[in-house]
Amino acid sequence: MKTLVEIKFDNSKHNEYYLYNGKKKIFEFGLPLSDFISVNIKERYNNIIESSSNIDKDLESLFETRDTFICNLFYGADYKRLLQDSSLNCKEKERKINTLLDDIAKKQLTFSTIIDFSFLYNIDKHKYNRMIDKFIFVCNKLNYPIRQPIYTYSTSNIDIKDVINIKDVDFEILDKEYLDFKIKNRVLNHYDGIASYSCENIDEFFAICMITIYSENYIISKCQNCNKYFVPYRKNDAIYCDRISPQKDNKTCKEYASKRPKGVLELYRKIYMKKFARVNRNKDNYTLKNEFDTWKSQVEKLKAEYSSGTLSADDFEKWLIENGK
Repeated sequence: MKTLVEIKFDNSKHNEYYLYNGKKKIFEFGLPLSDFISVNIKERYNNIIESSSNIDKDLESLFETRDTFICNLFYGADYKRLLQDSSLNCKEKERKINTLLDDIAKKQLTFSTIIDFSFLYNIDKHKYNRMIDKFIFVCNKLNYPIRQPIYTYSTSNIDIKDVINIKDVDFEILDKEYLDFKIKNRVLNHYDGIASYSCENIDEFFAICMITIYSENYIISKCQNCNKYFVPYRKNDAIYCDRISPQKDNKTCKEYASKRPKGVLELYRKIYMKKFARVNRNKDNYTLKNEFDTWKSQVEKLKAEYSSGTLSADDFEKWLIENGK
């Protein structure tokens, strides 16, 4: 089913405006695309089936969170139609829904592979023209359609027999092929910065987003805290995004990471001094002192295990966070 969507990019405010079915949504630049690639919609679906106490309601709202906006935009109507189809028995319905969710996962894999090769693999983040070249090259190698007419580019020099399987991408080999291709075919790619578009499907949406990212000299990065994609439009060398952090729901990844101790031993010292100061302020509170002594005994044992290599930094950090209050 086709969904006509109008997208406008306001570069002065770093916002994206989506108009569809008489509705309007506003997002920070790059967020809808990066959320779509990062969200694991099938895992959420399976969690609802396995553990929800209100399955019908939760299934109906599966695509209604902020990070599933693009899923809902291009797949939501088909998903709801399957949910409401009374002609299907439970097994048939579940099979068809899983097929739809698998299609979403395949599209996410395609987009993330293109982005990883274009922006994150072996690349100088300031050579935007090379990124555009790599984007077009890998799209053609994956037999992925570039639907927007802005790029004047000929694919005749790429043998269709050389199209690669999305699951077998070797970036090092692909990069060598790209460089060989550029040496043999010196093509000048022309592109213009255009702020408003219309699209009918998710492939056109992806091309529109990528064109805008390139035309504005932005990049796509991965947050070093939550590991999700984001567009650092304020600073190209930003390493943390502005999403709510997975560790604390009242801080963004950027806020959380800026105050996070560097290394597990620093975290240990920070928690130790916090607990010590609390006991020192409440010298008559013997319950607090006993709790601190118990914690200290446990943490010293774990610290020794960490130092000897029998306990991983991740496990030690997890215990400290869980027992650091």
